[in-house]
Amino acid sequence: MTNLKSLYGKSWTKVLGAVLLLALLNMIPAVHSAIINVDTQIAINMNSIIGISPIFDQTLGWLSTRVGDAFVLFCICLLFLIHSLRGANLNEYIRRLSFWIWVGALCLITYSISCASEYFVKRDTPLLALPQIRNLQTIYGIALHSCSTSSFPSGHGLAYIFFAMVAWRRYFRMSLVLWGLALVMLSVRLIVGLHWLSDIIFGSLFISILLVSLINDTRLKNTYKLTQKAVLFATRILFVWHKRRCEVLIQEHKQRIC
Repeated sequence: MTNLKSLYGKSWTKVLGAVLLLALLNMIPAVHSAIINVDTQIAINMNSIIGISPIFDQTLGWLSTRVGDAFVLFCICLLFLIHSLRGANLNEYIRRLSFWIWVGALCLITYSISCASEYFVKRDTPLLALPQIRNLQTIYGIALHSCSTSSFPSGHGLAYIFFAMVAWRRYFRMSLVLWGLALVMLSVRLIVGLHWLSDIIFGSLFISILLVSLINDTRLKNTYKLTQKAVLFATRILFVWHKRRCEVLIQEHKQRIC
């Protein structure tokens, strides 16, 4: 009885129950039809922005390519590094760096599972499902990074939302920056026609909420301490190596002078 009370007292079980309830509601024809209608209308309205100017269109398209994804990932990593280096002391620097590495590792695992699930959950993207959608691939010849038959859930949305939610309690200002980035980049995905709104809300958002609840309620949160110890160990090794390297260089310089 105690174990049952402990289980049902966990927030992740409630979130999981809500997700399963939504899945059951989606099986009702009227609810499913309403979701499809809203998705279609929003996809058409968002896509109508394309055509403002060629530069604007090509920028949106470039951000949705593999190169664009790599550029955004590089900027995010640079943002995390700058945030870590702004720590008041070495200990704070290690704590911040450990936190972002820890969240990044969890996000990578989650993203991999999300990508694997796309092979089982088949859903055409707006580009494929709606002929009236303006396709940047055919207009400008831009190779968009997406699978046209695997729209749900949005792996990009999962990554952005997960980072923002995990950082909410610990680094509130950084979380706001990440939420802003998520809003911009996911809007790009909707405008280009790579995802439906429900892919993000019922897929990425609810999966992120479930994962954050799991982290807070289970032993997954203890992996942060392990990550912090690993980063501290790596930092000490790097410091010792750098110190010895400097000593060798100084010794070589003295020998050259003599």
